[in-house]
Amino acid sequence: MRTFFQNLRYGARMLGKRLGFTLMVLLMMQSMPFGWQAPARALVIKDVAVIDVIGAAVKPQMTVVISGDRIVTLGEAGKVATPKDSLVVDGTGKFLIPGLWDMHVHLTKVEETALPLFLAQGVTSVREMGGDFARVKLMRDRIAAGSLVGPRVKAAGPILESARFIENMKRGMGAADPALRIGVGNATEAAQAVASIARLSPDFIKIRTNASRESYLAIAAEAKRVGLPLVGHAPRWLSLIEVSDAGQRSIEHGLVGAEKNYSDAEWKEIAERFIKNGAHVVPTLIAWLRFREMPDQEVMALIDDATGARDERRKYISPAMADGWRKQMAGKKLESPTDWGASRAKNQQGFRLLHDAGVKIMTGADLGIPLVYPGWSAHEELELLVQRIGLTPMEALQSATRTPAEFFGMADSLGAVGKGKIADLILLEANPLEQISNTTKIFAVIVGGRYYDKAARQKMIESAAPSAVKK
Repeated sequence: MRTFFQNLRYGARMLGKRLGFTLMVLLMMQSMPFGWQAPARALVIKDVAVIDVIGAAVKPQMTVVISGDRIVTLGEAGKVATPKDSLVVDGTGKFLIPGLWDMHVHLTKVEETALPLFLAQGVTSVREMGGDFARVKLMRDRIAAGSLVGPRVKAAGPILESARFIENMKRGMGAADPALRIGVGNATEAAQAVASIARLSPDFIKIRTNASRESYLAIAAEAKRVGLPLVGHAPRWLSLIEVSDAGQRSIEHGLVGAEKNYSDAEWKEIAERFIKNGAHVVPTLIAWLRFREMPDQEVMALIDDATGARDERRKYISPAMADGWRKQMAGKKLESPTDWGASRAKNQQGFRLLHDAGVKIMTGADLGIPLVYPGWSAHEELELLVQRIGLTPMEALQSATRTPAEFFGMADSLGAVGKGKIADLILLEANPLEQISNTTKIFAVIVGGRYYDKAARQKMIESAAPSAVKK
């Protein structure tokens, strides 16, 4: 038989185990996304208009049944059974679209607390375009495990640069973080750099600057050899056709410098080659607008307004990210004189001609540039694609849904509202095909089958405010 003290010790152990279990459950609950619903409970959206980005049509009065993280039924309202104990949402007068992709972000320039801002705005997937891969991978893995709230992440490793650019960074800034950038000066260094990145197991390789024609072609060949898509800036010393033929899958920001003039016939030839090779373009018009078109004085006033009096979104940006914005603005003073207006006009003309010829465009905001906001700016980019490049609202939606999913070979599970697909969705209060800005009129967001109403979305947003971060 146990003595009194043995019983006391036994009871203490059992109490400790129970308290430990309780603490574990509480911690798990805290790690779950805002507004979390048990996946076992079906979600039904009744009488909703579904925007079909595959067939480029609107399907009115539909009912969507979601079980777990998948759409299990999609059919005409009144012909679809409602599972017992479902969460039923009245979709009357509302429009259902797929969750959005932002195909150009730099996550190492934001704090983890900013990640929910993407989901709050319906951006359920992002393409991380180069940075500290160890940090990004940790974010990605924690999001996938459910211990961090944020979008699905596809990521590059360190950015490939010309060796001279790295040396200039060292002279100007005193350092060049090898976790962020790798310098390449020749074909031998290209093979070494690509191999080092490949060992990290990224989703693709990003190039920003190139030392020479030889070094670029060596990078492209090595990327192809290791089976990783190459994306990035349009390189110097090569034509756009040569870049496409080398296998670069997407070109970011701009196509030509202010000094380059392509004829309409040349643009037609470029478009034909892009389509043949499956090359995409990501204009990042909102980044250009903020960094090149807005007066610097106005940009700085918004950056310095941490209270968000001028723009409410600003108060959700961390001090570290705001300091990064200030450094970029200060860096503009060191730039060589450039006719940015002429460059913008020529690039937008190129984008329009490529789009008209059928080249695929993808939505990317370039998070990291001053006044480009997590989640919000993807919607701004959609508007600019319509206004400046001439995409229809449906084409703009496709550029942020269907096309990115196809780009990553994930069209079987993402990029559209369809049976069997992952339930990453946005429920809108107005028709985005009538006006693309209606993508901002969000009634609810669904991420992996979990339903986030307006209150839950607002909690996500408020959690990103620096004042909400626990010290």
